[in-house]
Amino acid sequence: EVAGIIDWDMSSREDLSLDDFSNFYAKLLRVRQGLTTYKMLFEYGGGLPEFEELYEQYFNNTQTDILPVPVVLLFNWIDRVYKQITMNESTPDRWIERNVVEVLKRLANRADIIPE
Repeated sequence: EVAGIIDWDMSSREDLSLDDFSNFYAKLLRVRQGLTTYKMLFEYGGGLPEFEELYEQYFNNTQTDILPVPVVLLFNWIDRVYKQITMNESTPDRWIERNVVEVLKRLANRADIIPE
């Protein structure tokens, strides 16, 4: 029985992709904490304890500084918006207003996510 599928098309063992990693983390939060992407950005209250080791391991393996979780979730949001707009030519303006413009307005006041 298949419990789930992870699409690792942009990653490799040697050079893990932040795109895949952020999608994996965001999916876990959506499934286990019932958060929408919007709520993850603005109401995120903590991570998944069982995921913390993997989180640190990702940054150690890529030899990069550990990013705060809200930044990784923002990266996930950017990736989702980009794919929606570029892969769906009929994305309604209402979707863009609600899921992009409103989020950008709220992000303007979030120095913890977007440092100066």
